[in-house]
Amino acid sequence: MTSSNDRERARAAALSAIDSYGARVEAWPEAARTALGDVRGEPDVARALEAAAALDRALDAAPTHAPSADLRARLLASAPKPGAAPAPGFADALLSLLERFGLRTPAAGALSASAALGLVVGVWTAVSVTGSLEDSPEAQLAALTAPSAYQWVIDGSEP
Repeated sequence: MTSSNDRERARAAALSAIDSYGARVEAWPEAARTALGDVRGEPDVARALEAAAALDRALDAAPTHAPSADLRARLLASAPKPGAAPAPGFADALLSLLERFGLRTPAAGALSASAALGLVVGVWTAVSVTGSLEDSPEAQLAALTAPSAYQWVIDGSEP
């Protein structure tokens, strides 16, 4: 006996499979067919199968056209040639930039970027909360840890 959660999961899997694969159940992956077997008689699943079957019939009835010789030639001409180097993209440009600074792996670059970002955010936060980096460390710490540091904003009064 299946629980209501298992049945709901099977129903959701069946509806997802109907959306993905259509009404031809024999073309579905085995796991999806298994899920459908348990819930096939439920009204919403049956309606979804009927709607998918109607869409399948409409798509089967639609005329198909072979691509023109011109379109085929343009597609083949624009396709990458075997053995040709791919066009450089953003990732290649970023790796090239990192290598110029002596960083040979993306992990080192990510670590450096996150450290720099953390430093910038930390300084910006300290300045925006305390008002100045020139205050004493004790004053900055008190401003950052005060339980009602922003109470004046809530009250609408001056700090």
